[in-house]
Amino acid sequence: MMKKLNSVLALLLLAAVPALAKDKGESVVIPDVEMIDVPTAGILDYYGFMVKTRFYSGGGVLGGLNFGVQERLNLGASMSVDRLVGSDSPIKMRRPEIQVKFRFFDGGYYIPAAAVGYDGQGYYYNPADKKYLEKGKGLYLVGSKEIGLAGLALHGGFNVPDFDNNYLFGFLGLNYTLEDKIAFMLEYDSMFHSDD
Repeated sequence: MMKKLNSVLALLLLAAVPALAKDKGESVVIPDVEMIDVPTAGILDYYGFMVKTRFYSGGGVLGGLNFGVQERLNLGASMSVDRLVGSDSPIKMRRPEIQVKFRFFDGGYYIPAAAVGYDGQGYYYNPADKKYLEKGKGLYLVGSKEIGLAGLALHGGFNVPDFDNNYLFGFLGLNYTLEDKIAFMLEYDSMFHSDD
């Protein structure tokens, strides 16, 4: 009984230490690493990680895991599994795709933070054509800057989803974060080539 009580007290103490360590006037807002489909110049902290899941029709699940492996470098992988949720069978796993992002500039007063990256994960796989109907971002360059209000950030960039056609796409994103609790997002994707 005493051992259990000591264990519970130790866990409570460990959970309370980070809350007590924060300065009273300090407000920590974690930058967004990505929006829904639009990447940002934000990166995960060194040793940080992010888990992302997306459910789609037919019982499919897309899962991804990203890590902050260096000070400015994130690496990750994602994979989709068809018919995972529900009683349909057989379950079909798609090949894993990689994500890499490197922030090469932290930004300044007038100049946005900038990052270059690659995201191969597409959406809506078509087995007949053996390709995704909505291509992944591919190679991209993105800039992010807080504008006007505190917590209001604009993200924009260019991407080349594949090197077969060499089309250059553009994307824009705007998000407003309230005290790191809730975020309102607006994004516009596939600029210049909406039919592809």
